[in-house]
Amino acid sequence: MRNAVPWSFVMSIGQIVLSSVTLFVLAAVVGPAAFGTIALALVLVLFLKLLLEQGMGAAIVQREDLQREHLDAAFWMVMGLSVLFVAIGAALAPWWAELNNEPDLRDVVWALLLMLPIRGLIVTQDAVLRRDMRFKALAARTNLGVIIGGGAGVVAALLGAGVWALVIQQLVMASTELLVLWTASDFRPRFHFSRRHARDLLGFSAGSLASSLGLYVQGRADELSMGIFFGTTALGLYRLAYRVMNMVADVVTRALAPVSLSELSRLQNQRERFNQRVVATISLAVTVSYPAMAVLAACAPSLTRLLGPEWESATIPMQLLCIEGMAITTTFLVGPVLQALGRPHHQAILVWVTAAVSTVAYFGAGYLLRDDSIDQQVIGLTLVNIGLFAFLTAAVNMVIICRVTGTPFALIRRRMIAPSITGLGALAAGLSFSLLLEPRVPAIAQLAGTATVAGSVALALLLTTSSKVRTAGNQLRARNPQAAMNTMLELIEPVAEPSR
Repeated sequence: MRNAVPWSFVMSIGQIVLSSVTLFVLAAVVGPAAFGTIALALVLVLFLKLLLEQGMGAAIVQREDLQREHLDAAFWMVMGLSVLFVAIGAALAPWWAELNNEPDLRDVVWALLLMLPIRGLIVTQDAVLRRDMRFKALAARTNLGVIIGGGAGVVAALLGAGVWALVIQQLVMASTELLVLWTASDFRPRFHFSRRHARDLLGFSAGSLASSLGLYVQGRADELSMGIFFGTTALGLYRLAYRVMNMVADVVTRALAPVSLSELSRLQNQRERFNQRVVATISLAVTVSYPAMAVLAACAPSLTRLLGPEWESATIPMQLLCIEGMAITTTFLVGPVLQALGRPHHQAILVWVTAAVSTVAYFGAGYLLRDDSIDQQVIGLTLVNIGLFAFLTAAVNMVIICRVTGTPFALIRRRMIAPSITGLGALAAGLSFSLLLEPRVPAIAQLAGTATVAGSVALALLLTTSSKVRTAGNQLRARNPQAAMNTMLELIEPVAEPSR
């Protein structure tokens, strides 16, 4: 795991840096309405993508006795379904555009459906690399995809392509990832299909798919509600705020979740080490994420100011969503834990109950707020989102983690104290500095100054409150980066306290 985690973090950090640049340039050029249109199109296309993958990647990673016949069966099942779902998506596109009262949506959906066969060619290759913990190759895939896709999107936006710049970005990024993964992976499918081996995978993937569908409904019900009741501009503002928060959260979740699933699957029959790994991974997650979310909340006013006046209504939602980001990075392990133990069906029940509650809440709020101002609509849906996830779903997920691992919540809570203090200090310092500068300096200077002040305070507090971080800092000052990395990785080594 020590070798996989650094590359997984490289993949995530590289992606967030590159994605941030692309996102902000595109946002400044195309505006909120285009962001809302692409978000609505992706609601449908990504749903079909989820059905296409059918939990197959997780089934390959989790399976102990994986055979070549399993991989062949998985590849041809996914490719066959890709053709079917392109046809289904093409038929649904006109209805989807009419439902959301957005005529341009039909053509955007048709174009984005090209992602499905591309993704069909990727699923098995990606799973093989994750199973082998080859995160260096996955990091290259992600970063090159973001660079080339983002570059193509930015050029198209500057040439006046509007929403089609975002379509080009998605398609080029997917195509780049395809080329990289097929170059990195040694697996090549044979013209062979074993129904027995397909059934082996489907037994696990069905439960994993059910969980993923529930998570999808839960995660996209807010966008669907906003598209129906509010329109694309409000959705674009909300989507930007959520994407910025989620990119920061992804530094942790996308770095640790794949590695954790692979590692926990290997430890599924060693419960003591399994339980200890879970607690230690949460410790690392909150150490990184809480200060990061605080810095983002402090930088939000200068960030939206930099993008232009049409984006200022996204400031408060972005700050509020940082609360949800902290909850996400605290409880993200519930999925990998249940999947590693071969219990995806348990997760499916949980997420579908949550999805049902979320759908009712979002559509109810959308109906009640439909005649309000755009600012009120965006903030209202944001508050519903936070209430549902940060204070409901996250609490339930933490209970499950504690019960499955036999770990008292008090042990995990102790790991959250230092990062919480760090985050509050960074937020207070950053916001104070930002408010002081706002009327006096350009937005880019305000953003840079706020990020520097908040980040410096966060680092200082971490050095004060965390012995591991303090030791790593001393090693960096001694010009020994490898020792510093090893010290930080000790956070994910088995903890001293026995699970009970």
